[in-house]
Amino acid sequence: IARTFHSYAFGLLRAEAARRGEPAPRLLSGPEQDLVVRELLRGDVEAGAPTWPARLRPALLTRGFAQELRDLLQRAVERGVSSSDLISLGRRHKRDDWVAAGTFARQYGQVSALREAASYDPAELIRAAAGLLRAEPLALQAVRAQHAFVVVDEYQDTDPAQEELLALVAGARDLLVVGDPDQSIYGFRGADLDGIRRFSWPGGGQAHGATTP
Repeated sequence: IARTFHSYAFGLLRAEAARRGEPAPRLLSGPEQDLVVRELLRGDVEAGAPTWPARLRPALLTRGFAQELRDLLQRAVERGVSSSDLISLGRRHKRDDWVAAGTFARQYGQVSALREAASYDPAELIRAAAGLLRAEPLALQAVRAQHAFVVVDEYQDTDPAQEELLALVAGARDLLVVGDPDQSIYGFRGADLDGIRRFSWPGGGQAHGATTP
């Protein structure tokens, strides 16, 4: 099979939902995420926005702020930074905007948990699939049995969540990754160029890394 990370992760979650007799998960679109974020921000403003720094309150109802906030939440998820982690980082580095965003992330997560069917934004999708494989040894064993050799192209555009999912799927199988650090173009979507620079393979199989000089 040839799939993107997100397509592969969605397939894993959909198969697991079917096995459990649960509704199929769905992927939230960008506009849907923006709508949820903007509605929550509107509620914050109506309540006086006590958790937000005063300097940011005039921007809370703008479309641009909602998009920037959504991007921040996705980057945090990709890097395994929870709402509590974000609050702690904000306090440690004296960033009251991070503290406010962490508080908002907690609120966003609570709203997401109330949906009837599991719904994921792109960043949550990868983390959820990795979480499934960590929590279900039989599912992990079945996935690894399907792939004797794993190949990843454009490795310079992966993020930490995708690296984690890859490590789980490939396990001790042979792995080939191909990428060129100079061709990285998705940093604005959370791609981490250090992923290809620090590439190593802890599995028992043979690791092959290829980069363009």
